[in-house]
Amino acid sequence: MTELCLKVQDLRKEYRSGRRQVLAVDQVSFSVYYGETLGIAGESGSGKTTIARMLTQIERPDGGSILLCGKPLEQSGRRQVQMVFQNAPNSFSPRKTIGNTIYDSVRNFRLAAGKKEGRELIGHYMDMVGLEPSFYDRYPGQLSGGQCQRAAIVRAVIPNPDLLILDE
Repeated sequence: MTELCLKVQDLRKEYRSGRRQVLAVDQVSFSVYYGETLGIAGESGSGKTTIARMLTQIERPDGGSILLCGKPLEQSGRRQVQMVFQNAPNSFSPRKTIGNTIYDSVRNFRLAAGKKEGRELIGHYMDMVGLEPSFYDRYPGQLSGGQCQRAAIVRAVIPNPDLLILDE
């Protein structure tokens, strides 16, 4: 039997602006098992990105529960859930090279002993998504949207998360 990775139960998110109230997510429940892919489809404004933002702890739910690997999401490490944002170029600092931005994740999650080993690790993943080693030293503005998207995928998968969210 496959192990349960994520269990979302009765998730709710509400936004308020003055007297106006918008219910972005209402009573959403689903489960994802390891090795399984789940797609959430809906119209623009239906709450898909809001769900993704709650799963990555960018936003807090107003109700419901999220369990990752059997524990409340808040007790899980940040490494366990990673996200590739819809607008990949804007998810990178324009002042840092793609490689240095990805290296921040390598350093923060202690995935390499030093800069040289980190660069080799990043190079391996960049090769897997079809980016040449020279992309390490390029800035986001020097890459096409698709190349930035592939670099964002590298940044998200390099920590080997339990859950990968693609907001597209």
